[in-house]
Amino acid sequence: MKFGYKVLLGIAVAIVVLVSIFTVFRRGVEEGIAVPAGALVFDDFDDGELGTNLDTSVGTMGGYPPDPRYPGDQQISFVKVGEGYAIKMNVDVPQGGWSGYWAFLRKGDISQDPILVSIGSGYDLSGYSKLKMAVRASKNMTIKLELQDTLQFSNSQNAGRVFMASRDELVRQKYGKSIENLSMELFGVAPENIDRKTNAEVHEATMGHNGIVRRTVKTEWSVVEISLSEFTGQASGLNLRDIRQLNIVFELPTQRTIWIDWIVFE
Repeated sequence: MKFGYKVLLGIAVAIVVLVSIFTVFRRGVEEGIAVPAGALVFDDFDDGELGTNLDTSVGTMGGYPPDPRYPGDQQISFVKVGEGYAIKMNVDVPQGGWSGYWAFLRKGDISQDPILVSIGSGYDLSGYSKLKMAVRASKNMTIKLELQDTLQFSNSQNAGRVFMASRDELVRQKYGKSIENLSMELFGVAPENIDRKTNAEVHEATMGHNGIVRRTVKTEWSVVEISLSEFTGQASGLNLRDIRQLNIVFELPTQRTIWIDWIVFE
């Protein structure tokens, strides 16, 4: 009887020790927030690598932080959260600067440059109504989110290349007009003459295809939720059937760390 008691006592002590070890280990790992069931997972960062769950390109812009693909850059890393990973970005934006994180929903189909996505071949988000992100920051901060379709450009050379390479049939399906008419409507010139426009002119002409929404990220894990109608309400030309990319932009002088556990569409 005493032997049995000692065995049970030993097992109990072993369980307590294991639980204590597990608890100590878990203290260094944040729990995060579960991904909503049935959502389109754009990126859950669980592979610990740059690139979305849709197998598309991501990267940084604006120089603060610099592009993580270059040696010596420690501004972006992946940290353990729950059973997976989150992306961690150290943001240091000086006066007059800006930075951001871009992620494409479609691969570039004109060249290796991911920005060169033919008109009409963007991702169809018309069956979804919300963008959700699980995020937290070292201090409360405001982020700008941009949702862009394949008609948003900041460079006249890129715009010219995309218009010249796009298929008229696909453009008609998504925009109800020919490439020629679409070019004349936006830029006042035929596709072959778009590259004669200035970058500023092209950017201004296509701003209606860039939906912009701002949200506050808090210090505790929370879900930032944005109705896609907010993007289309702000950008009248934004075509949810033809989305090219999502940008997360950091503005104003700021020094923060931001963590993103996942990005989904519902």
